[in-house]
Amino acid sequence: MQTELKPLSNAPDYALAESGYVYNVKTKRRIKRQWVSGRWRSHIRDSAGRSFYLCHDSCHTNAAKDTLSREQIRPLPDNQKYGVTPYGAIWCLKPACKGPNAGEPFILKEHFKGNNRYVRIANKFGQQRTINVKRLMEQTWGTAQSE
Repeated sequence: MQTELKPLSNAPDYALAESGYVYNVKTKRRIKRQWVSGRWRSHIRDSAGRSFYLCHDSCHTNAAKDTLSREQIRPLPDNQKYGVTPYGAIWCLKPACKGPNAGEPFILKEHFKGNNRYVRIANKFGQQRTINVKRLMEQTWGTAQSE
């Protein structure tokens, strides 16, 4: 059975198959893959010989991106990395390159202080700030969410 291999731009000795496995082009062997943090990854070497983990997933669904495309989200005026929906959900639109939510938009976790909801938002320098959700709603949508 012949499968079509897509060459990897940063690692010319490897190619990705439709099945989701990475193959070594020179030896024609399949590379072992690991399931970590909801994604498949394989340990390979780039063109300079440095080893790294290539995250690839043929089985991974883009449910967050599908949900995000259907949402009405307005970005925060002072921080374009985050967005707010009309009902008060705060999304991270441009997540970090590493970690469990790498590359996938996600909803921020909320905490309560008394009856008020708060989220932690990082500024462009990476400093975390705890901000009231009601205040973010007023900044982006002009009105606070009814509770």
